[in-house]
Amino acid sequence: LITRASEALTYRLRKDAYHIVISQEASWYDAPEHSKGVLTTRLAEDASAVRGLLGERFGVFVTSAATIVGGLGVAFYFCWSVALVVLGCFPVVAIGGAAQFKMVTGFASEKHFEDAGKFAVDVVENVRSVAALGRLNSFVQQYTDMLAAPSRKMHKTAHVQGLAFGFT
Repeated sequence: LITRASEALTYRLRKDAYHIVISQEASWYDAPEHSKGVLTTRLAEDASAVRGLLGERFGVFVTSAATIVGGLGVAFYFCWSVALVVLGCFPVVAIGGAAQFKMVTGFASEKHFEDAGKFAVDVVENVRSVAALGRLNSFVQQYTDMLAAPSRKMHKTAHVQGLAFGFT
C-alpha cells in the first residue's frame, strides 16, 4: 500500500516537473543551471529520492515503530525487569538509527551528480565531434574527475553509516 502510494506520487511529481520544465520561456534554458544535462539529472534523481523516502524508508519506519511498541508491550507483560533494561538501551539504538537515517537521506538529497550528468549529456549529444577530434579519452578522464569528489564523499558516508548501523 505504501509502495503504491509512493509510486503514484513519484509519477505525479515527474509529470508535473516535466510540464513545468517544458513550459518555460526559451531564455530560461540559457542559464547554466537549466542546461539539458542538469534538468534531466534532476528529473531522474529528485523523483527517485522522493520515491525512496516515502516508499521503502517510510515502510521500514512504520514497521520498526510497530515492532518496538509491540515488543515493549509484550516484554512489560511477561517480564517487566527485562523490559526496563531494554528500554534503558533504547536511546543508544535510537541515536544510532537516527544518525544512519540522517546520513542516508542527507546524501541522497544533495545534488552531487548534476555537473557530471550535464557533462555526459553534452558529450553524448556531440559524440561525432568528440570522435572526430580524437578527444574521447580526455572526456572520459574529465567525467571521471567530476565523479571523484562525490565518490569520495560517498565512501566517507559509508563508513559513518557502518558505525551507525553497528549501534542499531
